[in-house]
Amino acid sequence: MTQHTQNEGMKPVYIEAFDLDDAWFQCLSAILEKGQVYTITRGSYKGQKRLEFDFVTLRVKKPSHQIIPIIPEGLGIPPPTTMEYVQGYLEYLLTGAKTETEDYTYGERLVDPKVRMMMREIPPNGTTTTTMENVQIYLKYLLTGVKPETEHYIYGERLVDPKVREGKKEIPLKVNQVEEIIKMYKTEGYGTNQAIMEIGMPSDVSLKDPPCLRLIDTRIRYGKLHFIPYFRSWDLWGGFPSNLGGLQLVKQYMAEEIGVEDGEIIAISKGLHLYDYTWEWAKQRTTKYDKKIE
Repeated sequence: MTQHTQNEGMKPVYIEAFDLDDAWFQCLSAILEKGQVYTITRGSYKGQKRLEFDFVTLRVKKPSHQIIPIIPEGLGIPPPTTMEYVQGYLEYLLTGAKTETEDYTYGERLVDPKVRMMMREIPPNGTTTTTMENVQIYLKYLLTGVKPETEHYIYGERLVDPKVREGKKEIPLKVNQVEEIIKMYKTEGYGTNQAIMEIGMPSDVSLKDPPCLRLIDTRIRYGKLHFIPYFRSWDLWGGFPSNLGGLQLVKQYMAEEIGVEDGEIIAISKGLHLYDYTWEWAKQRTTKYDKKIE
């Protein structure tokens, strides 16, 4: 692991790999040499240590050749994913299904995105007065924000001390980004920079666990469909193999539908990392047993 000082700048890393197995191995090897250790101050694993690249660009030339990592026999380390899991992940990416406990899924954001809106409850009108005395009482009612506990609202509160009763409603955007991109390329040709699929939304900044994958840019060049995904944060051991495996299957599907060949993946991240509980596994897989991480 390289030790940096505060006076140094960011250390971008470029990795060129043949297939996804090779990409995973090279990233493991490089992060042990060039990653930086820090303690998480916010996030799902607050307080835990991570070994992380400052910034990484990964080019995978033939991602379909070997989609999942190969673990040599005898190493005694668990495989980070399986082909069965990646096949299931493909379904996750191509459907909008999610559980009640999930704020989002990548599949929902791709094929059935919804915007969560804060709704205001507005009560109906319905108060009448008939005498001057009642009018004077009603004037006080209109000029104060005081209301009994049994009242949801009073007009005076709404005038001088309004409060919003909050609720959430999901409004479908009625767009399937995967199918729209396929349609775009088929009907308008390949000369465009607009064929991008977005996962992130501005409101994600308020989520406890915002999406790690933020966007999947695409390009057709030299007769092939290429994916350029960006991950704000990316678990090299537990996420990388399944994420790229699933995205590769999506790319293959889209390429076939468009009528072009399957191309490269060029992945970008400023947060590709290893959690401390996987450091020893990474050393075993890369045979860098003597690498000290501090």
